[in-house]
Amino acid sequence: MCDIKFYLPLVRQLEGSLDRDTYDAAAAHPCPTPYFGESGWHTNCGITWSIWSEVIGNDVQATERWFKMSDDDLAFIVGKFYWNPINCNSIVSIPVAIIFCDWDYNSGQGTATKHIQRIVGVDDDGICGNGTITAINSKEPNTLYQDIMAARKAFYISLNNQKEIDGWLNRLDKIDAYIKTLNLHV
Repeated sequence: MCDIKFYLPLVRQLEGSLDRDTYDAAAAHPCPTPYFGESGWHTNCGITWSIWSEVIGNDVQATERWFKMSDDDLAFIVGKFYWNPINCNSIVSIPVAIIFCDWDYNSGQGTATKHIQRIVGVDDDGICGNGTITAINSKEPNTLYQDIMAARKAFYISLNNQKEIDGWLNRLDKIDAYIKTLNLHV
């Protein structure tokens, strides 16, 4: 089955490191501690300060860890909030697990799961349980990966958000390029 270790390098590539973009909704809850003389940091590798401080803490040591975001810390948070809740460890195809988890990471669990449930032909209740995983694993992986990729593209276009669309579509291109570097059959 799939291991989160295949997804983490992609998270770092797609999400980057520290962010303090005031346009982001996470800007409403920044880390209160300045870093290298700058304030307003709210996200690191896509992990918001509000989630981090709730789960790990907000003392001096926890704050330093958030600013540095080790692979172990990133794996813990991504696993807890994204990979594990949608049972990616039970998905047979690494590319399918990655594209599913990334949709969850980028758009939310309910959104990703419902779309994938429609693709694989099960009730779109937004809960990725045994029935959804069985349906995912019963599909031809390469076709399913391409179907998910096409559904994500259509979803992003349907949002009619001219400010973000290029970034979202570039994200899909980067995912596809990353999957190809893994030398997996897609």
